Amino acid sequence: MRREAQQLRELPAGGARSLFRAHELARKAIALTEQADSDSAAAALLATTPQH
Repeated sequence: MRREAQQLRELPAGGARSLFRAHELARKAIALTEQADSDSAAAALLATTPQH
């Protein structure tokens, strides 16, 4: 996700291509964040689930 944030900062200002690329990078960052949240929730559930 850091890489996507860096790429967003490096985009030239203005232009449809830059806007499209910014949108794509933002979507990827959101997906990565959601995946990390899901992984954290799964890990927490496994940590609290009794193992037989």
